[in-house]
Amino acid sequence: MRERRTTEQAHTITMVIKLRKTMMSEFDYLQEVTVWDETSYSVSNHTYILNKAGQLAGYIKSGTSAEIWFKSPMKQFSKSRRKFKRVNKPN
Repeated sequence: MRERRTTEQAHTITMVIKLRKTMMSEFDYLQEVTVWDETSYSVSNHTYILNKAGQLAGYIKSGTSAEIWFKSPMKQFSKSRRKFKRVNKPN
């Protein structure tokens, strides 16, 4: 027969689940959807990984699924004059 979980075990499991949810939402994934029709050259729209402070922590090149992480976040990343949509973390 299965043993019943103690209150302490149930509390620990609940805390682990909350921690996992927090870790999953630690970063925002923004896919660029800017239309670059005024340029004479080709511009790729990548997916950018931002930390909660809005700093660029990494990116995913257009057409791939590999995450490229920086050693330290880029603090001067700007979203101005560009359009983005929030996406889920790719598998």
